[in-house]
Amino acid sequence: MYFQLIIINLALVPGGRNAKSHLHKALNVVRKPLNLNHSNKMSEINTIHSESIPLATKTARYLAILIDYSIYSVFYWFIASNYGVITTSNNSIHTEVTGFPALFCFIFWFITPITEGFFGQSLGKFIFGLKVVDTSTQNATIKQCIIRHLFDLVDFFPLFGVVGLSVASNNILNQRVGDLVAKTIVVKK
Repeated sequence: MYFQLIIINLALVPGGRNAKSHLHKALNVVRKPLNLNHSNKMSEINTIHSESIPLATKTARYLAILIDYSIYSVFYWFIASNYGVITTSNNSIHTEVTGFPALFCFIFWFITPITEGFFGQSLGKFIFGLKVVDTSTQNATIKQCIIRHLFDLVDFFPLFGVVGLSVASNNILNQRVGDLVAKTIVVKK
């Protein structure tokens, strides 16, 4: 039920069909490793890597993403307070940024996946000694890192990361939905 609501919302945004198909693929990949009777390439990869690769802990990953999005939130708040509109109603704060400042915030969001693509780490992952690699333990590409971060909306923002944590807890490589779609894993450096 919860994933169905997300699929409907993704279908409403421009390019939502692609996001919807990626989410369907991710949900199917999530189901396959959980089925112990189902033999597929993903489970073979999981067995090989889970025994030989030092995987990052879920706690370190959560704290690293918290650092990354805290930096982004401070940046966004700065832009919103200087170039946007901030309103309050019913004990909540609403911000609106349009035009060039909104484009600047959108471009700033790409810093995390681009640094992960070039260096394997964002600032938060650097602090905790983590690195993003693909499932064959080669350096992840920028495209893979952008794809994995597009699914942050699914993994982290609903319920403060419960979706990503529950998915990562139910597969051998501790992959969240974004990692499953992008075919990446996070390891200790």
